[in-house]
Order: sequence, then C-alpha cells, then structure tokens
Amino acid sequence: MQEKVKQPPVYSGVCKSGKRVFFFDVKKASNNTNYLIVSESSFDKEGNKRRNSLMIFNNELSPFIEEMKKAAEHFEIPEPAGV
Repeated sequence: MQEKVKQPPVYSGVCKSGKRVFFFDVKKASNNTNYLIVSESSFDKEGNKRRNSLMIFNNELSPFIEEMKKAAEHFEIPEPAGV
C-alpha cells in the first residue's frame, strides 16, 4: 500500500482579531485542484482552546466569494491602519 505524502500548503495566512485568530490555508487536493480551509481558533469561557474549520473546494469558491461580498455590504468596514 502506498502511503500518502502530506504536501505543504500552497498558501497560508493569519488574521488576528482580539481573542480570535483566523487561519487561511490553501491546499492541493488529490485531484490536483486547490481548496481553502478557513479555521478559527479561540478560547471558551473555561479557557479551553476551540478550533472550528470550514473547507471550501475549488468549484464552490466563486459563489462563496460572491455571497461574502454581498454580506460585507451590510457592514461599515474601517480602512486598515496606515492606508
């Protein structure tokens, strides 16, 4: 039996927001297409670390981004510092 070799991420990014941290990882699937994993790391009221993840495949990315843009229109988004 051939053992799968874990490939390094195509891209990894981090966004810190208060007590929460968001990780964005683009990885390559076995069919050679990319997929996105968005993970959120935080601590619950008892101090236990929690991690939640959302996996978005290549064919789902366009509609996902479109809905995110629509949702973002309902927020007042401040400019990043230093712009």
